[in-house]
Amino acid sequence: MHCSGRACETGPAEAKPQVKVNIRSMSQGRVIVLGASGFVGARLVKRLQSQGYDDIQAIDLEPPSVRLPGVTYHTHDVRDPIPTGFGDDCSVLYNFAAIHRTPGHPYHEYYDTNVAGALNAIALADQCNIPTIVFSSSISVYGPSEQILLETSPLRPISSYGRSKWLAEQVHRRWAIDRQGRRLVIVRPGVIFGPGEGGNFTQLAKALRGGYFIYPGRRDTIKSGGYVDELLETLEFALARQDTLILYNFAYPDQSSIEQIVRTFAEVAGYGAERLTMPLPVLLVAARLIGLAKILGFESWIHPDRVLKLFQSTRVAPGWLQAAGYKFKTDMKSALTLWRDETDGCFD
Repeated sequence: MHCSGRACETGPAEAKPQVKVNIRSMSQGRVIVLGASGFVGARLVKRLQSQGYDDIQAIDLEPPSVRLPGVTYHTHDVRDPIPTGFGDDCSVLYNFAAIHRTPGHPYHEYYDTNVAGALNAIALADQCNIPTIVFSSSISVYGPSEQILLETSPLRPISSYGRSKWLAEQVHRRWAIDRQGRRLVIVRPGVIFGPGEGGNFTQLAKALRGGYFIYPGRRDTIKSGGYVDELLETLEFALARQDTLILYNFAYPDQSSIEQIVRTFAEVAGYGAERLTMPLPVLLVAARLIGLAKILGFESWIHPDRVLKLFQSTRVAPGWLQAAGYKFKTDMKSALTLWRDETDGCFD
């Protein structure tokens, strides 16, 4: 595998941590995954296929990067009604379809996809008598906070993405309580990273490798989250229980600051750890100037809204998981090591 820019170097050889794959017959029949070509959705499809599921209906507006045997791929926009043929004899519907990147979309598109998609998902479940839905929400429903937030904390979303996810939660809840015998799992993930992410952690890895990462005004910003395979492990843990409604936060119990994340990257990948801290106003002005350069065809991940997100903490705790006895298989260091090894040190 080739990485652009500086060569990808790995640190000293060390034991490779493993996320255990639990092969269990949680359900019988067809499984449907909405948003199956996205980062988490594609990883879920791959995991289900590796566990022996041979009737997986994978639905997305975008084509999959890899087509797996035993998986039927459909091109469909969840903003439109979902054909009932996709859901016949389906035992579990995973709804991972969403527009999430902020900034990047007009405000209405978050509602058009995330809320209308939720309405179409429960309509399919209604029509096909699907008994179980797993819905991926977001910690964005809480809004930024310097305080640790639990599942019972007040919801104060400040973005269109966060508000649309909160509304989508209500749509799924309405479905769950409308009829007996239904089960709903809602997970509120923090920042999820791992192979194929292409988002915050991938861009951080590129910046660290290239030597141009700068702390935006502070080093102690907390960013709760975890490894993609650990997230999927917790979904299996929740589905194995008998509760009819489960809502939980997904993030490592140890709170990691940006500085701790950067230093862990440095230890695992061999990147330099010492970085400059630039005053937030200066960095915001620089981000706006870079944004103006787009009219000349210059593209950059740097944007004032993303700079602010790096400055603001999103701090949640996995209260339900810990109370239910879930044991985390990874932490930040071992997860980054898994990612490094799977991508030959490129973190892509």
